[in-house]
Amino acid sequence: MNYEFEDYRPKDPKDPGPWSTWIVPREFVWTYIWRLVFWCVLLPFFLFGMILAPAGFFLQILVIDYFSWMKYKQVGSI
Repeated sequence: MNYEFEDYRPKDPKDPGPWSTWIVPREFVWTYIWRLVFWCVLLPFFLFGMILAPAGFFLQILVIDYFSWMKYKQVGSI
């Protein structure tokens, strides 16, 4: 038998898809940029007087992006 594996039903417009391929929606771009600047630059600078090394900085961006995706997927806003 040949089963169809594609789901042709209409998708939920709020579903961002998998984390590795999601794109920040246009209405939340400035919120997302502000969150990245705050957590990656401003907060470490005020707490420690410097920003993280490149590896830590990149890891922090990945974590912030992942949690932003989780929040958008659950709540529908960032």
